[in-house]
Amino acid sequence: MAPGVELRSYRVFGANSNGASNYAILKAMIYAAGDRCDVINLSLGGGPYDAIVAEAIDDARNQGILVLVAAGNDGRKRVNYPAAYPGAIAVSATGIEGTFPTGSLHEGEVVRPPHSAIYSRHFIADFSNIGPEIAITGLGVGVLSTLPNNLYGPLSGTSMAAPVIAGAAASMLSQSAAVYGMNRDRNRSNAIERLLQQNCVRQGFGNVYEGFGLPDPTKV
Repeated sequence: MAPGVELRSYRVFGANSNGASNYAILKAMIYAAGDRCDVINLSLGGGPYDAIVAEAIDDARNQGILVLVAAGNDGRKRVNYPAAYPGAIAVSATGIEGTFPTGSLHEGEVVRPPHSAIYSRHFIADFSNIGPEIAITGLGVGVLSTLPNNLYGPLSGTSMAAPVIAGAAASMLSQSAAVYGMNRDRNRSNAIERLLQQNCVRQGFGNVYEGFGLPDPTKV
């Protein structure tokens, strides 16, 4: 999505752990801000409201950083935290029929309604959480990803869609010197958010499913 960017990875899940503490997420975001990141991707979610993470997202936004978060994979239930916090850009998952093999598991994620009013092959994935917090949608069904043991393979989830949007945001930011060069404050993160919103195409699913829509591939 943005092959020229510098990528940084901040570990929040412990070795052999299925969860991440809110303190670890907070600490990682502090490091990311200190490293002057422009876009943070959080492909994680679940658990109750926690003021620590809410404040961490707000602090990142106040330092000029856009924060993309996976909405959750609970089958059209409400958007999970941390995607539901103010300042987070909650990302749902879109799929496109014909982009994965016939008979594959990914076909099970195709569900309608809602129907796209524009693209007949597009759908909001069956697993994707939805709600008024959704800001944008990204491709998250059958996405090529890294796997253990230096392998690659297709994976699905809003945790796949969120980094796609993070890459799109980075690409758009690289094309806007004026926004990139702004002081690192809330005005800057708001400008990056508007840049992303203005370069999206609504697919006709409705706000609770797609927010501002899918990034326009001609603008990435």
